[in-house]
Amino acid sequence: MAVTLGQCLNQCAKYGISLNSKKYQFGMSSGKFLDHIVLMVGITTDPDKIKIIVELKQLDTVTGVRAFVGYISYYPQIIYLFTIICLLLTNLLKKPPTDRFIVPCWIKPFQVYVDASNVTIDFVLSQKDDR
Repeated sequence: MAVTLGQCLNQCAKYGISLNSKKYQFGMSSGKFLDHIVLMVGITTDPDKIKIIVELKQLDTVTGVRAFVGYISYYPQIIYLFTIICLLLTNLLKKPPTDRFIVPCWIKPFQVYVDASNVTIDFVLSQKDDR
């Protein structure tokens, strides 16, 4: 069903939708929309927006890395191996694990927790920590 510009404007008027003539452009071959440039042949990113990524200096703070990951998350379609890059960068931001192996105290009692079925058996050997 082909819809003309006049029909769209009539529908807007019918439902009380007002349009600001300074914000709308009709009959354009290209235009900016949500930080992208929309062309007749497709969509590309706004060069002004990716200029920040291209000219980026080395990141040396956690805040800088976090801001960079947030910024590039808007452009996954243009960054080669985006998910791997984000995974590596977010792993840098993680705190080291707090669980650490503690040598058992052989004098204190141990607890054994067992779970079994017809297929498998699992167990956990643990010891209370007084800290």
